[in-house]
Amino acid sequence: MHSLLAKRIEVPENWFDALMFAFKLPTVILPVWLLVWYAFLPAFHTQATDSYGGLMDSATDDFVAVAFQLSAVLLLAAAALIVGGLIQLFRYSSRSAGWSLGFGVFALVIGIALTCASSPEQCVMVINTFKSI
Repeated sequence: MHSLLAKRIEVPENWFDALMFAFKLPTVILPVWLLVWYAFLPAFHTQATDSYGGLMDSATDDFVAVAFQLSAVLLLAAAALIVGGLIQLFRYSSRSAGWSLGFGVFALVIGIALTCASSPEQCVMVINTFKSI
């Protein structure tokens, strides 16, 4: 009896490149979108008070909250691109591997920068994670 699990599946290089493109796209679009959003933030925000009576800058707080969430997306894309780039390096062409690894490093740097800028506590956690590797 022939087992499907024992059969090796060959994935064409074009299909793997298309899979990597799905992770390269947010790596480019998200930082540009955040830069445009940041550029359109008003210089002097109206101040409101939060539930504790402190001043709260709602426009900047919204931006920081979204940037922190998008940093997780960029870190996920970075991990996928670096692993995919290593697979491309050993399995397919080194040119496409270089592009994937470059995008992966770019996403990693931007993701860590967004994490550090939006939440210093999370920044320390991310740095300690990389120290342990």
